[in-house]
Amino acid sequence: FLESVGNNLKQYQKMTIAGFCSVGVINIVILAAGFLTFGGNCAGVILNSYAPTDALASVSRFLMLLSVVGSYPFCLSGAKTSLYNLWSTFRSSKEKDLDETDESSVDAVSELPFQVSPRANHLVTIGMLAAITIPSLILKNAGLVVSFNGATMGSAITYIFPSMLVLAKLKNSPKGKFNMTRLINRLVLAFGWTAAIAGGTCSILSA
Repeated sequence: FLESVGNNLKQYQKMTIAGFCSVGVINIVILAAGFLTFGGNCAGVILNSYAPTDALASVSRFLMLLSVVGSYPFCLSGAKTSLYNLWSTFRSSKEKDLDETDESSVDAVSELPFQVSPRANHLVTIGMLAAITIPSLILKNAGLVVSFNGATMGSAITYIFPSMLVLAKLKNSPKGKFNMTRLINRLVLAFGWTAAIAGGTCSILSA
């Protein structure tokens, strides 16, 4: 995006609005089609609501299989790099080594702010894969996973994380300044935690 339009904020706003609106319309159409087809009998995974003999549904299941299997390496690589960088943040918080880290060079394990041995890297990979795969083999109700994740992470991304970032940014600001900003973000943070706990609890109880 930056290569095509530079730092043009107006163009950025237009593309952001168009992108969110497009995604919203697509999701509404898909959700409406699924609900109007099956009503309250929709399965947690909509493809499970179709008959096993449905040819198009079978094709969709196969494409979903390719999507899940193919996305594993990308998601795991990003999550593992984030985990390493998070650990690096705790290790280097006093020395402020992270300020000197080139963000473009954190994709490779050898280029992290600290060294990770191949054995440790393999153990982390196996552990993260096991943490994802074992629950997926045990849990039968995919709707529980989707609803619980949506209730908790939706609140976290929308309310909790932004408020925490603002409060952390204002932590060292002079006393008496930004008091209203702090208050608003604390209220939003409290609401986010309440919504996440309530939503997650309802998802588990209704499963």
